Amino acid sequence: MSEEVPKLSSSKKLAFSGCLLLLLLLVTEAGWRIYAGGKYQETVADLEQSFFMEHPTLGQIYRTGRWTYPVPGSDSMVFNINDHHLRGEPVLDPKPADVLRILCLGGSTTFSTGCRADSLSYPAQLEIALAARFPGQGFEVLNAGVPGFRSAESYHNLQRLAELEPDIVVVYHGINEICWGFPEPFYLDPAKNPRPASRTERRRLEAESFFLSALFQRMFAPKLKNQEGRTQLDPRVVEAFGNNLTAIFRLAREIGAEPVSITFGARLRADFSAEVRQSIEQEKAFRLAHISYEGLVAGMIAVNARNREVAAAEDVACIELEGKLPVEAELWMDFVHLNEKGTPLMVSLVCDGIEDVVRRRLEEKP
Repeated sequence: MSEEVPKLSSSKKLAFSGCLLLLLLLVTEAGWRIYAGGKYQETVADLEQSFFMEHPTLGQIYRTGRWTYPVPGSDSMVFNINDHHLRGEPVLDPKPADVLRILCLGGSTTFSTGCRADSLSYPAQLEIALAARFPGQGFEVLNAGVPGFRSAESYHNLQRLAELEPDIVVVYHGINEICWGFPEPFYLDPAKNPRPASRTERRRLEAESFFLSALFQRMFAPKLKNQEGRTQLDPRVVEAFGNNLTAIFRLAREIGAEPVSITFGARLRADFSAEVRQSIEQEKAFRLAHISYEGLVAGMIAVNARNREVAAAEDVACIELEGKLPVEAELWMDFVHLNEKGTPLMVSLVCDGIEDVVRRRLEEKP
């Protein structure tokens, strides 16, 4: 007669299952931390080799140093980033009493991605043009453009740079409002909402968190990505753009500067031929917008119209670039960025538009 195997009680079975589950979770957590920790270290290593560095409120800014960026089919772009994380020469310190300091806020079109040398960028050329129009007067035009920045980031960038005591603040935004597209809380009100966590910060939190928590974050955390196949720009983006401009203009005046705005100029027309339109639709800047060509044209018109409305309401000079720049392809790196041939045309228009403001500021200086 075979010996009867003793049966485990329900409580022991439950305890045994709990131990197995705990062991499984521990093994999973250990594996997750190894995987997530490796991803975090990869992200840190990539960032350390980049000319960008992360910033808690701006997301990213340029890292101080001399950098080279390869440009397909052309000479590489060489640019210098000074101690204030601005493209160009070091900022004059202390600010000379006989120098009018102009701060140019914006994205890559202010940074002048299409210009391979610092001296060829729009802010640098504006400094030269103003010096020629006002003989004997010193000017310092600072390039605070950062690729990808929208009006929301420029609001915080002006806060960061307020200590430089600019006399005039020039704001040039438009295309990045459209290309980002999604109206997350930070963009809707950057003064009250923190900027979304950076990629490095997200990686770090994942590496430190419990597996299920990290999985939950990955699955359900809002993903800041444009909706594919959009046809029109979200009207909340246009409204928030106007609110952000208002905040920038008022902040500029709070720190003693005169704000100036510029409508966005692009190689973009509703009546372009099918061939030209097709070439634009292949460009990276267009693909970033995830929007139809007609929606992009309408969005640009709406953004510029809002710019004018806010400038008028805040009694701010608004320089017109929309529809004023030539559309010949040889003047543009793409439909957004002017190259070294086209930038002087922009500079001439900006110089014309800012001349009265400059004259007024000079009269006000002691």
